[in-house]
Amino acid sequence: MSSKALFQQFSLSWPADNSSSFSLVPSKFAIIFLIFFISVFSVGALATVSSIETQSVHLIVQLLYYFWLVGIFSFLVMGWLFGIALLLGKERLIFSSGYLIVRKDLFGIGLSTYFVADLITDFAWSAGNSTPSDARLGSHISFRYQQEAITCGTNVTAEEAEQTQQKIQHQALNQAPSTDLLVKTKAHEKTTKDIIAAQKPHHQTVSLSRRSPSVLALILVNVLPIIGVLLLDWTIAEVILLYWSESAVIGIFNLFKMWLIDPWASLIAAPFFTLHYGGFMAGHLLLVYGFVLPDEGLAKDFWESGNAVSPLTLSFLALFVSHGVSFFANFIGRIEYLDRDIREQMGKAYGRILIMQCSLLLGGVLAGAFDSALPILLLLILLKTLTDLRAHLLEHRTDLNSG
Repeated sequence: MSSKALFQQFSLSWPADNSSSFSLVPSKFAIIFLIFFISVFSVGALATVSSIETQSVHLIVQLLYYFWLVGIFSFLVMGWLFGIALLLGKERLIFSSGYLIVRKDLFGIGLSTYFVADLITDFAWSAGNSTPSDARLGSHISFRYQQEAITCGTNVTAEEAEQTQQKIQHQALNQAPSTDLLVKTKAHEKTTKDIIAAQKPHHQTVSLSRRSPSVLALILVNVLPIIGVLLLDWTIAEVILLYWSESAVIGIFNLFKMWLIDPWASLIAAPFFTLHYGGFMAGHLLLVYGFVLPDEGLAKDFWESGNAVSPLTLSFLALFVSHGVSFFANFIGRIEYLDRDIREQMGKAYGRILIMQCSLLLGGVLAGAFDSALPILLLLILLKTLTDLRAHLLEHRTDLNSG
Protein backbone atom coordinates (compact mmCIF):
# COMPACT_ATOMS: atom_id res chain seq x y z
CA MET A 1 0.00 0.00 0.00
CA SER A 2 1.35 3.41 -0.90
CA SER A 3 1.32 6.24 1.63
CA LYS A 4 -0.71 8.15 -0.98
CA ALA A 5 -3.58 5.75 -0.22
CA LEU A 6 -3.86 7.04 3.35
CA PHE A 7 -6.90 9.25 3.87
CA GLN A 8 -5.87 12.77 4.86
CA GLN A 9 -7.75 15.99 5.54
CA PHE A 10 -6.48 19.55 5.92
CA SER A 11 -8.58 21.41 8.46
CA LEU A 12 -8.80 23.90 11.32
CA SER A 13 -9.21 22.02 14.60
CA TRP A 14 -8.35 22.62 18.24
CA PRO A 15 -6.85 19.86 20.45
CA ALA A 16 -9.30 17.08 21.33
CA ASP A 17 -9.79 15.83 24.87
CA ASN A 18 -8.79 12.23 24.17
CA SER A 19 -5.41 12.91 22.60
CA SER A 20 -1.66 12.86 23.19
CA SER A 21 0.62 15.67 22.09
CA PHE A 22 4.28 15.46 21.02
CA SER A 23 6.88 17.81 19.62
CA LEU A 24 7.55 17.55 15.88
CA VAL A 25 11.32 17.28 16.41
CA PRO A 26 13.47 15.61 19.08
CA SER A 27 15.81 18.62 19.46
CA LYS A 28 14.69 22.25 19.20
CA PHE A 29 18.32 23.38 19.41
CA ALA A 30 19.04 21.65 16.08
CA ILE A 31 16.16 23.53 14.43
CA ILE A 32 17.33 26.89 15.83
CA PHE A 33 20.80 26.18 14.44
CA LEU A 34 19.25 25.19 11.09
CA ILE A 35 17.29 28.45 10.89
CA PHE A 36 20.44 30.42 11.70
CA PHE A 37 22.43 28.53 9.04
CA ILE A 38 19.72 29.02 6.39
CA SER A 39 19.55 32.73 7.20
CA VAL A 40 23.31 33.33 7.00
CA PHE A 41 23.75 31.18 3.90
CA SER A 42 20.76 32.60 2.01
CA VAL A 43 21.53 36.24 2.80
CA GLY A 44 25.14 35.70 1.76
CA ALA A 45 24.07 33.95 -1.45
CA LEU A 46 21.56 36.69 -2.26
CA ALA A 47 24.16 39.41 -1.69
CA THR A 48 26.73 37.62 -3.86
CA VAL A 49 24.42 36.63 -6.72
CA SER A 50 22.55 39.97 -6.82
CA SER A 51 25.86 41.82 -7.24
CA ILE A 52 26.46 40.14 -10.61
CA GLU A 53 26.04 42.50 -13.55
CA THR A 54 23.53 41.03 -16.02
CA GLN A 55 22.56 43.98 -18.22
CA SER A 56 24.78 42.91 -21.12
CA VAL A 57 24.31 39.15 -20.99
CA HIS A 58 22.08 37.10 -23.22
CA LEU A 59 18.35 37.18 -22.48
CA ILE A 60 18.35 33.45 -21.70
CA VAL A 61 21.06 33.89 -19.06
CA GLN A 62 19.18 36.86 -17.60
CA LEU A 63 15.93 34.90 -17.27
CA LEU A 64 17.65 31.99 -15.56
CA TYR A 65 19.59 34.37 -13.32
CA TYR A 66 16.39 35.99 -12.01
CA PHE A 67 14.74 32.59 -11.61
CA TRP A 68 17.69 31.51 -9.46
CA LEU A 69 17.38 34.68 -7.35
CA VAL A 70 13.71 33.87 -6.73
CA GLY A 71 14.73 30.34 -5.73
CA ILE A 72 17.29 31.58 -3.20
CA PHE A 73 14.79 34.03 -1.70
CA SER A 74 12.13 31.28 -1.55
CA PHE A 75 14.62 29.02 0.22
CA LEU A 76 15.17 31.72 2.84
CA VAL A 77 11.44 32.34 3.38
CA MET A 78 10.40 28.68 3.37
CA GLY A 79 13.35 27.78 5.60
CA TRP A 80 12.12 30.28 8.21
CA LEU A 81 8.49 29.15 7.93
CA PHE A 82 9.44 25.48 8.10
CA GLY A 83 11.75 26.07 11.06
CA ILE A 84 9.07 28.00 12.97
CA ALA A 85 6.53 25.26 12.21
CA LEU A 86 8.91 22.61 13.57
CA LEU A 87 9.65 24.67 16.69
CA LEU A 88 6.05 25.57 17.58
CA GLY A 89 4.06 22.84 15.84
CA LYS A 90 2.71 19.70 17.47
CA GLU A 91 1.99 16.15 16.43
CA ARG A 92 -1.21 14.97 18.07
CA LEU A 93 -2.48 11.41 18.35
CA ILE A 94 -6.27 11.59 18.60
CA PHE A 95 -8.38 8.57 19.54
CA SER A 96 -11.94 8.95 18.33
CA SER A 97 -14.81 6.95 16.76
CA GLY A 98 -12.79 3.82 16.10
CA TYR A 99 -9.87 5.75 14.61
CA LEU A 100 -6.33 6.75 15.42
CA ILE A 101 -5.91 10.23 13.91
CA VAL A 102 -2.34 11.46 13.55
CA ARG A 103 -2.47 15.23 13.16
CA LYS A 104 0.40 17.63 12.53
CA ASP A 105 -0.67 21.20 13.22
CA LEU A 106 0.41 24.72 14.06
CA PHE A 107 -1.99 26.93 16.00
CA GLY A 108 -4.90 24.63 15.14
CA ILE A 109 -4.19 24.53 11.39
CA GLY A 110 -2.98 21.17 10.23
CA LEU A 111 -3.18 17.90 8.33
CA SER A 112 -4.89 14.83 9.79
CA THR A 113 -4.19 11.27 8.67
CA TYR A 114 -6.83 8.66 9.53
CA PHE A 115 -6.15 5.03 10.53
CA VAL A 116 -8.95 2.56 11.25
CA ALA A 117 -7.97 1.26 14.70
CA ASP A 118 -8.70 -2.44 14.13
CA LEU A 119 -6.45 -2.47 11.03
CA ILE A 120 -3.35 -1.30 12.96
CA THR A 121 -0.83 -4.11 13.57
CA ASP A 122 2.73 -4.61 14.84
CA PHE A 123 2.58 -1.71 17.29
CA ALA A 124 6.01 -1.02 18.80
CA TRP A 125 8.00 1.54 20.75
CA SER A 126 11.58 2.38 19.76
CA ALA A 127 14.10 4.00 22.07
CA GLY A 128 15.66 5.73 19.07
CA ASN A 129 19.18 4.31 19.30
CA SER A 130 19.09 1.15 17.18
CA THR A 131 19.65 2.71 13.72
CA PRO A 132 20.77 6.13 12.39
CA SER A 133 17.19 6.73 11.21
CA ASP A 134 15.85 5.97 14.69
CA ALA A 135 18.41 8.30 16.25
CA ARG A 136 17.22 11.11 13.99
CA LEU A 137 13.60 10.52 15.04
CA GLY A 138 14.33 10.04 18.73
CA SER A 139 12.18 7.65 20.77
CA HIS A 140 8.98 7.10 18.81
CA ILE A 141 6.03 4.85 18.04
CA SER A 142 5.76 2.66 14.95
CA PHE A 143 3.10 0.36 13.54
CA ARG A 144 1.90 -1.16 10.29
CA TYR A 145 -1.26 -0.17 8.53
CA GLN A 146 -2.19 -2.40 5.58
CA GLN A 147 1.48 -3.21 4.91
CA GLU A 148 2.58 0.43 5.16
CA ALA A 149 5.18 1.20 7.88
CA ILE A 150 4.11 4.25 9.93
CA THR A 151 6.13 6.19 12.52
CA CYS A 152 4.83 8.94 14.75
CA GLY A 153 5.59 10.75 17.99
CA THR A 154 8.88 12.28 19.13
CA ASN A 155 10.62 11.75 22.48
CA VAL A 156 7.89 9.27 23.41
CA THR A 157 8.42 7.49 26.70
CA ALA A 158 7.75 3.77 27.12
CA GLU A 159 4.81 4.61 29.40
CA GLU A 160 3.28 6.96 26.83
CA ALA A 161 3.70 4.30 24.13
CA GLU A 162 1.93 1.72 26.30
CA GLN A 163 -0.94 4.12 26.98
CA THR A 164 -1.22 4.84 23.25
CA GLN A 165 -1.40 1.14 22.43
CA GLN A 166 -4.13 0.63 25.03
CA LYS A 167 -6.16 3.52 23.60
CA ILE A 168 -5.85 2.10 20.08
CA GLN A 169 -7.01 -1.30 21.31
CA HIS A 170 -9.91 0.35 23.11
CA GLN A 171 -10.96 2.10 19.90
CA ALA A 172 -10.66 -1.15 17.95
CA LEU A 173 -12.68 -3.21 20.43
CA ASN A 174 -15.27 -0.78 21.73
CA GLN A 175 -15.77 1.95 19.12
CA ALA A 176 -17.38 1.33 15.75
CA PRO A 177 -15.82 3.60 13.11
CA SER A 178 -17.96 6.55 12.10
CA THR A 179 -19.97 5.43 9.07
CA ASP A 180 -19.54 8.57 6.99
CA LEU A 181 -15.83 8.79 7.71
CA LEU A 182 -15.34 5.06 7.10
CA VAL A 183 -16.99 5.33 3.69
CA LYS A 184 -14.70 8.25 2.75
CA THR A 185 -11.60 6.43 4.05
CA LYS A 186 -12.34 3.16 2.28
CA ALA A 187 -13.30 4.89 -0.96
CA HIS A 188 -10.09 6.93 -0.97
CA GLU A 189 -7.87 3.91 -0.17
CA LYS A 190 -9.59 1.69 -2.74
CA THR A 191 -9.52 4.29 -5.50
CA THR A 192 -5.84 5.09 -4.97
CA LYS A 193 -4.81 1.44 -4.72
CA ASP A 194 -6.78 0.58 -7.86
CA ILE A 195 -5.05 3.37 -9.79
CA ILE A 196 -1.62 2.25 -8.60
CA ALA A 197 -2.43 -1.39 -9.37
CA ALA A 198 -3.57 -0.41 -12.87
CA GLN A 199 -0.34 1.49 -13.40
CA LYS A 200 1.77 -1.65 -13.81
CA PRO A 201 -0.11 -3.34 -16.70
CA HIS A 202 -0.62 0.08 -18.30
CA HIS A 203 3.11 0.72 -18.31
CA GLN A 204 3.89 -2.82 -19.43
CA THR A 205 1.60 -2.69 -22.45
CA VAL A 206 2.21 0.93 -23.49
CA SER A 207 5.98 0.98 -24.04
CA LEU A 208 7.87 4.11 -24.95
CA SER A 209 8.81 3.55 -28.59
CA ARG A 210 11.06 5.65 -30.82
CA ARG A 211 7.93 6.95 -32.52
CA SER A 212 6.28 8.19 -29.33
CA PRO A 213 5.41 11.93 -29.24
CA SER A 214 8.06 12.75 -26.62
CA VAL A 215 10.83 10.99 -28.57
CA LEU A 216 9.86 12.69 -31.83
CA ALA A 217 9.74 16.08 -30.06
CA LEU A 218 13.19 15.42 -28.57
CA ILE A 219 14.68 14.59 -31.98
CA LEU A 220 13.05 17.58 -33.68
CA VAL A 221 14.26 20.08 -31.10
CA ASN A 222 17.79 18.69 -31.44
CA VAL A 223 17.66 19.31 -35.18
CA LEU A 224 17.41 23.07 -34.55
CA PRO A 225 21.11 23.51 -33.60
CA ILE A 226 22.08 21.74 -36.85
CA ILE A 227 20.02 24.28 -38.78
CA GLY A 228 21.61 27.06 -36.73
CA VAL A 229 25.15 25.84 -37.45
CA LEU A 230 24.64 25.17 -41.18
CA LEU A 231 22.34 28.04 -42.15
CA LEU A 232 22.66 30.73 -39.46
CA ASP A 233 26.41 30.50 -38.75
CA TRP A 234 25.96 29.68 -35.08
CA THR A 235 29.20 29.60 -33.13
CA ILE A 236 30.27 27.08 -30.52
CA ALA A 237 29.27 29.70 -27.92
CA GLU A 238 25.65 29.75 -29.07
CA VAL A 239 25.34 25.97 -29.25
CA ILE A 240 26.85 25.51 -25.79
CA LEU A 241 24.62 28.26 -24.34
CA LEU A 242 21.52 26.58 -25.77
CA TYR A 243 22.46 23.18 -24.36
CA TRP A 244 23.47 24.67 -21.03
CA SER A 245 20.06 26.39 -20.78
CA GLU A 246 18.33 23.04 -21.39
CA SER A 247 19.52 22.02 -17.93
CA ALA A 248 17.31 24.80 -16.55
CA VAL A 249 14.33 23.55 -18.57
CA ILE A 250 14.84 20.06 -17.11
CA GLY A 251 15.05 21.57 -13.62
CA ILE A 252 11.87 23.63 -14.05
CA PHE A 253 9.85 20.64 -15.21
CA ASN A 254 11.33 18.66 -12.34
CA LEU A 255 9.76 21.21 -9.97
CA PHE A 256 6.37 20.51 -11.59
CA LYS A 257 6.94 16.78 -11.13
CA MET A 258 7.85 17.23 -7.47
CA TRP A 259 4.65 19.20 -6.91
CA LEU A 260 2.53 16.45 -8.49
CA ILE A 261 4.22 13.78 -6.37
CA ASP A 262 3.72 15.58 -3.06
CA PRO A 263 2.45 19.20 -3.03
CA TRP A 264 3.08 19.69 0.69
CA ALA A 265 6.62 18.29 0.72
CA SER A 266 7.47 20.26 -2.42
CA LEU A 267 6.85 23.53 -0.56
CA ILE A 268 10.07 22.77 1.31
CA ALA A 269 11.91 20.65 -1.25
CA ALA A 270 11.34 22.93 -4.26
CA PRO A 271 13.20 26.03 -2.90
CA PHE A 272 16.08 23.82 -1.74
CA PHE A 273 16.21 22.10 -5.14
CA THR A 274 16.14 25.46 -6.96
CA LEU A 275 19.01 26.77 -4.83
CA HIS A 276 21.14 23.64 -5.16
CA TYR A 277 20.37 22.98 -8.82
CA GLY A 278 20.98 26.64 -9.65
CA GLY A 279 24.39 26.38 -7.99
CA PHE A 280 25.10 23.28 -10.04
CA MET A 281 24.21 25.16 -13.24
CA ALA A 282 26.31 28.16 -12.21
CA GLY A 283 29.31 25.89 -11.64
CA HIS A 284 28.84 24.34 -15.06
CA LEU A 285 28.56 27.81 -16.61
CA LEU A 286 31.88 28.80 -15.04
CA LEU A 287 33.51 25.66 -16.47
CA VAL A 288 32.11 26.48 -19.90
CA TYR A 289 33.27 30.09 -19.69
CA GLY A 290 36.71 29.25 -18.35
CA PHE A 291 37.70 26.13 -20.33
CA VAL A 292 35.47 25.81 -23.38
CA LEU A 293 35.30 29.52 -24.31
CA PRO A 294 38.59 31.03 -23.14
CA ASP A 295 39.01 33.12 -26.27
CA GLU A 296 37.87 36.70 -25.74
CA GLY A 297 35.84 36.78 -28.95
CA LEU A 298 34.01 33.57 -28.15
CA ALA A 299 33.33 34.73 -24.62
CA LYS A 300 31.86 37.97 -25.93
CA ASP A 301 29.61 36.01 -28.30
CA PHE A 302 28.56 33.79 -25.45
CA TRP A 303 27.48 36.64 -23.18
CA GLU A 304 26.18 39.23 -25.59
CA SER A 305 24.86 37.41 -28.66
CA GLY A 306 21.14 37.36 -29.40
CA ASN A 307 18.18 39.50 -28.52
CA ALA A 308 14.63 39.05 -27.30
CA VAL A 309 13.44 37.42 -30.55
CA SER A 310 16.56 35.71 -31.88
CA PRO A 311 16.73 32.18 -33.36
CA LEU A 312 18.66 31.13 -30.24
CA THR A 313 15.92 32.41 -27.93
CA LEU A 314 13.24 30.72 -30.04
CA SER A 315 15.21 27.48 -29.86
CA PHE A 316 15.27 27.86 -26.09
CA LEU A 317 11.46 28.15 -26.11
CA ALA A 318 11.32 25.04 -28.32
CA LEU A 319 13.11 23.15 -25.54
CA PHE A 320 10.19 24.00 -23.25
CA VAL A 321 7.79 22.59 -25.84
CA SER A 322 9.80 19.36 -26.18
CA HIS A 323 10.07 18.75 -22.44
CA GLY A 324 6.44 19.82 -22.03
CA VAL A 325 5.36 17.10 -24.46
CA SER A 326 7.26 14.53 -22.41
CA PHE A 327 5.83 15.90 -19.16
CA PHE A 328 2.20 15.67 -20.27
CA ALA A 329 2.52 12.50 -22.39
CA ASN A 330 4.64 10.49 -19.95
CA PHE A 331 4.66 11.87 -16.43
CA ILE A 332 0.95 12.75 -16.41
CA GLY A 333 -0.41 10.63 -19.25
CA ARG A 334 1.34 7.45 -18.06
CA ILE A 335 0.64 8.27 -14.38
CA GLU A 336 4.35 8.14 -13.53
CA TYR A 337 3.92 10.44 -10.53
CA LEU A 338 2.02 7.85 -8.50
CA ASP A 339 3.92 5.86 -5.90
CA ARG A 340 7.13 7.86 -6.50
CA ASP A 341 9.23 9.41 -3.75
CA ILE A 342 9.95 13.15 -3.94
CA ARG A 343 13.58 12.67 -2.87
CA GLU A 344 14.08 10.19 -5.70
CA GLN A 345 12.57 12.68 -8.15
CA MET A 346 14.90 15.46 -6.99
CA GLY A 347 17.88 13.30 -7.94
CA LYS A 348 16.54 12.34 -11.36
CA ALA A 349 17.24 15.79 -12.83
CA TYR A 350 20.94 15.50 -11.97
CA GLY A 351 21.22 12.01 -13.41
CA ARG A 352 19.54 13.12 -16.63
CA ILE A 353 21.94 15.98 -17.38
CA LEU A 354 25.26 14.85 -15.87
CA ILE A 355 26.43 12.65 -18.76
CA MET A 356 25.01 15.08 -21.31
CA GLN A 357 26.89 18.06 -19.82
CA CYS A 358 30.17 16.13 -19.60
CA SER A 359 29.78 15.30 -23.30
CA LEU A 360 29.18 18.99 -24.05
CA LEU A 361 32.30 20.07 -22.19
CA LEU A 362 34.42 17.52 -24.05
CA GLY A 363 32.91 18.44 -27.41
CA GLY A 364 33.28 22.14 -26.71
CA VAL A 365 36.99 21.76 -25.88
CA LEU A 366 37.56 19.77 -29.08
CA ALA A 367 35.62 22.31 -31.17
CA GLY A 368 37.70 25.18 -29.82
CA ALA A 369 40.95 23.32 -30.51
CA PHE A 370 40.52 23.03 -34.29
CA ASP A 371 40.66 25.74 -36.92
CA SER A 372 37.51 24.44 -38.62
CA ALA A 373 34.96 23.88 -35.88
CA LEU A 374 32.08 22.85 -38.16
CA PRO A 375 32.74 19.06 -38.18
CA ILE A 376 33.29 19.02 -34.42
CA LEU A 377 30.15 21.11 -33.88
CA LEU A 378 28.05 18.68 -35.89
CA LEU A 379 29.63 15.77 -34.04
CA LEU A 380 28.89 17.52 -30.74
CA ILE A 381 25.22 17.97 -31.69
CA LEU A 382 24.96 14.33 -32.76
CA LEU A 383 26.63 13.14 -29.55
CA LYS A 384 24.33 15.27 -27.43
CA THR A 385 21.23 14.05 -29.29
CA LEU A 386 22.15 10.36 -28.88
CA THR A 387 23.01 10.86 -25.20
CA ASP A 388 19.75 12.75 -24.62
CA LEU A 389 17.70 10.09 -26.43
CA ARG A 390 19.31 7.26 -24.49
CA ALA A 391 18.72 9.03 -21.15
CA HIS A 392 15.08 9.68 -22.10
CA LEU A 393 14.40 6.05 -23.02
CA LEU A 394 16.20 4.73 -19.95
CA GLU A 395 14.28 7.05 -17.64
CA HIS A 396 10.93 5.76 -18.85
CA ARG A 397 12.09 2.18 -19.21
CA THR A 398 12.85 2.23 -15.49
CA ASP A 399 9.29 3.40 -14.88
CA LEU A 400 7.99 0.58 -17.05
CA ASN A 401 9.87 -2.08 -15.13
CA SER A 402 9.11 -0.71 -11.70
CA GLY A 403 5.58 0.50 -12.31
